[in-house]
Amino acid sequence: MGEIKKYRVGDLVINFDRKRKPLSGRQRENMKGIYPYYGAACIFDYINDYIFDGEYILLGEDGTVINSDGTPVLQRISGKTWVNNHAHVLKNSEIIDFDYLYYVLKNANFSGAVTGAVQPKISQANMNAVEVNIHTDLRDQIKVASILKSLDDKIELNNKINDNLLQQAQAIYDEICKDCEPIKLESLISVIETGSRPKGGAESEGIPSIGAEKIERFGTYDFSGEKYISEEFFSKLKRGIVLSGDVLLYKDGAYTGKSSMALDGFPHEKCAVNEHVFILRTRDNFAQYFLYFTLSSPSIREKIYTLACGKAAQPGLNQQELFSVEAPIPPDDVLQDFDKQVDPLMHAIALNALENLKLSNLRDSLLPKLMSGEIDVDSLDL
Repeated sequence: MGEIKKYRVGDLVINFDRKRKPLSGRQRENMKGIYPYYGAACIFDYINDYIFDGEYILLGEDGTVINSDGTPVLQRISGKTWVNNHAHVLKNSEIIDFDYLYYVLKNANFSGAVTGAVQPKISQANMNAVEVNIHTDLRDQIKVASILKSLDDKIELNNKINDNLLQQAQAIYDEICKDCEPIKLESLISVIETGSRPKGGAESEGIPSIGAEKIERFGTYDFSGEKYISEEFFSKLKRGIVLSGDVLLYKDGAYTGKSSMALDGFPHEKCAVNEHVFILRTRDNFAQYFLYFTLSSPSIREKIYTLACGKAAQPGLNQQELFSVEAPIPPDDVLQDFDKQVDPLMHAIALNALENLKLSNLRDSLLPKLMSGEIDVDSLDL
């Protein structure tokens, strides 16, 4: 195995921060187009111009793109793009492979580089001063990166497959609802319940307790920063225990109305919700998939959010308000037929999501061992 040496991040990256440029919402509205407009964590919009062309690494500079443990959000971008001012824009120097650099940064400890108690920030100078270990032989770098990237590529492929499966199910949903009269959700939902956590707050281990911050959409779940309740507390719960097929709805706070679904052990084989999440079930669970797609509809989510915001500074939704929301709901036989049609699609999404969890856990366990030399890249058969 080749040598592993310590370098400063500043020796490994070429920084393009001066080239990035933020655009206001109004500016982006007037520039609608095909090129992605990136923030530090995701694509915010598509516009008709670009300032970068090629492969770059974005490293979160400030705010919510710096996690509580000091790790910045990282993403790789390619092609013609525009980037705002909340991420460092980086390329690799001549001594390091581009993909390998991404994993070096992912494995680096940036906690000492973070400043600001209220608004965390990683300045360019502080980022450059962080020390990391790297394989000095480019062939070793490429080997390490190819192992880790193969796992990330499979995760990305599964995500694309899941996007396609959801689009197929959505198309069927749209078709059966297009001529339906709006009916109150009270006619569809038969069970609404929330969970709880102990008075002392969440535990550091035990049974996962799903909070509102985890609700995104079916097949997507952030497993970092998981919160738990004890096995003993879980055993005494009379409500809030998540079953396969349950629809989950974020019931209060800034993102009221976001929904997801539990299925086949996704996101957990055994878990509960806290007091900020509704578990929703239809009569005899006969239309759970339909309920999920109804709640994830932008128009229904907007209705829910508007109701939740109508009475207090902090949005909150109660049972009667949810029941009062009207949505296009076809007859029972059509609902049952819809659930049968999309059933294999939904199970496939859950399976892919669970595979992604295994792949990401494997990648995260290999990453520090490969970077430290604990695993000898010469012994790997590639």
